[in-house]
Amino acid sequence: MLRRLLGGRPLRGRRGPSIEVDTAIYAGGKYYTALLLELVNKPGVVARIVDEIAKRRINIVKVTTPYLVTGDRGHLLIILEDCDERCAGELKRVLEGMREIVLAVEATSGMDIFLFPKLGELRFLNERGLVLSAGMVAEALRTVSRSVGRAERSGVLRFAGKGVGRYVYQGVYSLMSAPQSPEAQLKLSLDFLVDMFKALGLGDAEYDLRGLEVRFKVRDNFECAAAKEAGLIGPTGNFTSGLIEGFLEGVFGRRVEVVEEKCIARGDNHCEFRAMMYEAIPG
Repeated sequence: MLRRLLGGRPLRGRRGPSIEVDTAIYAGGKYYTALLLELVNKPGVVARIVDEIAKRRINIVKVTTPYLVTGDRGHLLIILEDCDERCAGELKRVLEGMREIVLAVEATSGMDIFLFPKLGELRFLNERGLVLSAGMVAEALRTVSRSVGRAERSGVLRFAGKGVGRYVYQGVYSLMSAPQSPEAQLKLSLDFLVDMFKALGLGDAEYDLRGLEVRFKVRDNFECAAAKEAGLIGPTGNFTSGLIEGFLEGVFGRRVEVVEEKCIARGDNHCEFRAMMYEAIPG
């Protein structure tokens, strides 16, 4: 059973190392209610809404603004525990009576259902994002592995990652990066890359810079975890390797080669990539 919350404005993206955006919420095992409120944007409004819910001894398990509110009104998404249709209806009538601050209220309740709030659309720096679960990626890798050889699969995934890395440089990083000294540019770009990995769910990364060589340690790498789930064994971070190559080649205009030295798909507790920078790329 699927339910939808109607919405208006899209989510506004922001850069950061940790972003959680709900595009689908599963209400399982007990009744939940999702409230989507359009509110006047002024101090104290959220506190009044929360106090009104607390008076009725209803537990809030999640509260968020689906995008950064900058105008005179905005949306608030609240998830309530143990609140069925009757509970939601009574609360909706109370909130609609707060006309000085509440402009609109939508309530969706149920048990063992999926909620798809439209205002939960995934955005990255104001560009619409795409959500693929680890299970989806694992099945894609499983299907590809049955259709092509290992070398061909690795090459295709590496080139795909390299294209993404180039786009991240051209479409995102180059727009926000001011001219820096080579040393400062290197640190800025590497800090950006590990933040972007976390923000986009690619993994929890850290780096160690040694001259023109950079080692990336990545925990919870989405690609290698999916490959392991699909039953693939060995270094499987081909997309990740290509992404690092494409991004760093864009930043420095030098040929970059990435070697995956550790991988959870072969029994290591994290994935590790060594990036080596070589000669300048001809202009």
